Amino acid sequence: MPYSKVFGQAEHVVLREAKQFARMERGAQAQVLTRIAVVDARKLYLQAGYPSLHDYCVSELDLTDAAANKRIRVARVGAAHPAIFDMLADGRLHPSAVLTLSPYLEGPGATELLAAVAGKPRAEIEYFLACRFPKPDLLTMVTTPSGAAHGEVADSLAPGRVAPTASAECAPQVVLPPARSRVMQLSADRVGLQVTVSRATHDKLQRAKDLLGHSVEPGDLAEVLDRALDALIEKLEKRRFAATDKPRTPRGRRSGNGHHIPAHVRRLVRERDGERCTFTSNAGHRCECRRGLEFDHVTPVARGGESSVANLRLRCVAHNQYEAERVFGEGFMRGKREAAKARAAEQVGARRASKQSGLKADITNTNPNVELRRNAALEVRQYGAETDLGPTRADEGRLPESEAQQPALESDLSDVRAALRELRFTKAEIETGLTAAVLLPPGAAPEDRLRAALKVLKLRSARKELPVRTVAA
Repeated sequence: MPYSKVFGQAEHVVLREAKQFARMERGAQAQVLTRIAVVDARKLYLQAGYPSLHDYCVSELDLTDAAANKRIRVARVGAAHPAIFDMLADGRLHPSAVLTLSPYLEGPGATELLAAVAGKPRAEIEYFLACRFPKPDLLTMVTTPSGAAHGEVADSLAPGRVAPTASAECAPQVVLPPARSRVMQLSADRVGLQVTVSRATHDKLQRAKDLLGHSVEPGDLAEVLDRALDALIEKLEKRRFAATDKPRTPRGRRSGNGHHIPAHVRRLVRERDGERCTFTSNAGHRCECRRGLEFDHVTPVARGGESSVANLRLRCVAHNQYEAERVFGEGFMRGKREAAKARAAEQVGARRASKQSGLKADITNTNPNVELRRNAALEVRQYGAETDLGPTRADEGRLPESEAQQPALESDLSDVRAALRELRFTKAEIETGLTAAVLLPPGAAPEDRLRAALKVLKLRSARKELPVRTVAA
């Protein structure tokens, strides 16, 4: 009914219909919250093409960010205590009261607590909770204009009396709330950014300003931030999608690891999919997520799938897991995730125990290719006489443990690695060559280490009847 006609209705009709529609609104809201709880429990938002329940509520239900967050929280509390939905529908509870009660609903007394606050306004609910779950008094303090807090009672200060300064020993510890960043749209092409950073971050920012020198105006933090983000984005794109201005010619050899994705394949898949999740719902909605994208095999590697352009697609984390659960089953994937978490927890515990015991870890143990380097050490022992390496540490297969020699050795190995990379050796070949370079006696020249690496690679290639790259020693 148009507003003009409602405005002309009799008073008793307007009052009656206002109450009637308010009752209908509560019922409809309870029904919406019930559906949100089901969508959350069954993860139906993934099927609809959204990476999270929040995105589904904002885009599909046309809710604001704040409204979506509030309804999701209420729906999850209601899912744990279904009686809440009926109380919301008949007006005995309202969403704000549910959020107020949520910290106290864990336990056997939840049903009794809900019955005790039914029909009460929020103020009475807060009073009831304060009586049933009392909290300690707040620390009273006076804040000076400079922001320093002192343990003084404000009411005890007479006019003109100056509050004594508390000593460092007796000054109360004031816990500040966590700093939150703010983003404000100032104009069509200008955005305000307000953020609190740590001292270490500030020092990095100052260092970047010093290195830029006169290339940026003094105090122009926006330009420093822009350049820093350019460098970070370039690095991350290279790591995730193998982005480069000078791509190398793809090699014909295949990796023995079925999960390995060649660099040229990653670039082609990224360009084809537009750096966006490719999941599309039955209704035709494509997921818009661009965060944390992963390469997903259409035919899983476990079932013979290859890491080719035709068999790969970009998926967000949520839809990648959703597809895996559809193929292998939810229980199987849950077990795999729990096993991975357990392994990660064991590794973290082992590292902490090692640090606490004061043991110095072998430098090879921090290398992700430990097994590869051990195998390479076996090859060096087998062909040690032919490589003419002289006295070596082949039986140990690890770096010298002298701390004084580590910086120079790491620098030499970095030069050898860069040289082998320029010669277009594969990562596995570089690791094999580095093992030979490491095994030379301390104090060897970088040229000798490079020569030793090339000799081992030449012998290994001859053994496999493969052509080897040559370089003037």
